[in-house]
Amino acid sequence: MVKNEDFYKKITTPVNITKGELFLMILKFSIINSLSITAINNLFNLINVMFELPILPESRYLLDKIINPNDNPEFHAVCHNCSAYIGKFGEIASVKVCRICHAELDLGNPSNSSYFIILNPSKQIKDLISLYEVHYDYVVKERTSFPGDLEDVYAGKEYRKFVNSLREEDKHSYVSAILNTDGAPKFESSQYSIWPIYLMLNELPKQERTNKLITCGLWFNKKKPDMSVFLGTFIDTINKLTAQGIHCPIKKEERLLKLHIVGCSVDSVARTPIQGIKQFNGKCGCSWCLHPGVWAEGSMRYPLLNYVTKFRDHKDTVSNMFIATPENPINGIKYPSPLINLPKFNIISGFIVDYLHCCLEGVASQITEYHIKSMSSDDLRELDFKLSRIAAPHQISRLSRPISGRNDWKAREWENYTLYYSVPVLREHLSRNLLYHWCLFAESLHILLQSRISITELNQADKMLHEFVSKCEELYGIKAMTYNVHQLLHISKSVLNWGPLWCNSTFAFESANHSLLKAIECSKGVTQQIARFININHIISLVQEYVYPNADELVKMYCNDILSTKKVQNFYKTSEITYFGLGNRVDDEILHRLHLSENSAKSYVKIIKNGCLYESSLKAKKRSNNSFAQLRDKSFVQIVNFIVDNKKNDEFTVSNVIHTSEGIPGHSNQLRRIDSIDVEPIIVPTNEIVTVCIFMKVLGVMY
Repeated sequence: MVKNEDFYKKITTPVNITKGELFLMILKFSIINSLSITAINNLFNLINVMFELPILPESRYLLDKIINPNDNPEFHAVCHNCSAYIGKFGEIASVKVCRICHAELDLGNPSNSSYFIILNPSKQIKDLISLYEVHYDYVVKERTSFPGDLEDVYAGKEYRKFVNSLREEDKHSYVSAILNTDGAPKFESSQYSIWPIYLMLNELPKQERTNKLITCGLWFNKKKPDMSVFLGTFIDTINKLTAQGIHCPIKKEERLLKLHIVGCSVDSVARTPIQGIKQFNGKCGCSWCLHPGVWAEGSMRYPLLNYVTKFRDHKDTVSNMFIATPENPINGIKYPSPLINLPKFNIISGFIVDYLHCCLEGVASQITEYHIKSMSSDDLRELDFKLSRIAAPHQISRLSRPISGRNDWKAREWENYTLYYSVPVLREHLSRNLLYHWCLFAESLHILLQSRISITELNQADKMLHEFVSKCEELYGIKAMTYNVHQLLHISKSVLNWGPLWCNSTFAFESANHSLLKAIECSKGVTQQIARFININHIISLVQEYVYPNADELVKMYCNDILSTKKVQNFYKTSEITYFGLGNRVDDEILHRLHLSENSAKSYVKIIKNGCLYESSLKAKKRSNNSFAQLRDKSFVQIVNFIVDNKKNDEFTVSNVIHTSEGIPGHSNQLRRIDSIDVEPIIVPTNEIVTVCIFMKVLGVMY
């Protein structure tokens, strides 16, 4: 290469991207490769040298101004020994001894102390609401006026109650949030753990609210946080924002948004100290009712009682909080929760049943253990074999793994097993009673996870869950009546209050914790690393939303697949669908049948539609199959190929109709048995495809 004359000629190759696209790609590259601000600045300078005039920020000062917010994080010190609040760094230099336990303190440097930081969320809230102003305006002006079916958090009883409680002048200028805090695991070479505080903004579009969580606080200590200190300080910040408001331009109109935390989605272990009641292994340890619990087989159990248990009430609970103490609890209440200081938060109904830990890693795992114990080693081997033969679509993020290795399963694997695989693979290994009992659980979760839930369906799911819980003790004994099983009695009401389970599950927060830990390269300067990660990610989100609508497709591919080793070279994109490959000639019969142009029509075998991958049955692999789909009319098809005429803007799918019947009569409405697949294909508009389906073949039977 160095001997080639072209190596020494001026580069004249034209640049086909904008400054915004280049800036976005560099930030994506930087976050993936954990670059420091200095390294990013050096990269900017490198690129500027290539051009006659600088096209990117030239100085560290300018870069800092773009990436770092105006409001610096507040550092607060706590005692390393007893976690008592000491004060804000910069105001407590003279403090040498803890006033509670009298331990000596070193407050000269936050990195040498136990501390937490509070991040003001106002700028991120302003940016995000402005970015999605159309959706926001629709929600606050139109959406909340008609509850209808439960299709999002806005139809929830508690959300509507919150909106109705606002002053008339505030009903078009509010933003509500779901709170989460939980400990991220300790990172390598350190005994410290991190407890973030996240806010999820309800008024953002569905996909964006889970992807764009706002980090508002970080507890950095060897011990778990004292919630009265950590959350108490955070809530002081939130209440100031509620009082002052956040200036935000929406549709060329300046509005003063009032921030309200209305819900809290956390696991049972984190919920206890936040809510101020006993843990579930203590008497009256339920967050929503006054079930006293029964001590049996070495732990607190929650069997059905011969009387109706009273539900907890916000007013009575708050009153009791000011009387109760940890030594003398009242109905399980030990001390005041810091959340009672939030003006629009209900200390009972504001807590949302946690689908991930309760249903998946809790009940599903627990009942599966009972199933396994009732089986022989031959049954277990056969189950492993069945699961290893499942060809899952790309939408299922994890391939099925052997049930013998279930201790290593992630929550998504438990979800896939419970919702999709379990019923067909278990039917030959469980008695009729046990299979029926499991189907009650799986079927009810299907209902509660739907994109739209009618009140009739919600009542049906609630009835099934009550039957499931009542049969648990009958089938497995009192040991089965765990707190996770008990929470199933409250989960339908939680859906009534806050929308389908997917609206506010802890999946989004767990994912955020995972990303946060990946941002930490070493144990020195952790807060700076995390702050940089948070700020750059926020800038990426904003720039991406502004750049993407007019961005070159290759730029989008780079940003979306920066970690992928396989780079897409050829694709064709319409308004809603991306077709992959160069495309093939369309069969003459189909050309004439659809009156397509021979020169402009092409056939493809792979597409992405609404974020979901679909492929021809010819592309199906041993462990991956994206060719089965459901149409808008609820019928099922197997895809042969996709056809596009770019002159006429026509898009069609060639497919074979699948005839189905009930998978297990009377047991599961979601499972369909394949009776036959037509040989003669049909052709339907591609926009008729609604969702991809999971295909399984178990003991010669197709589902």
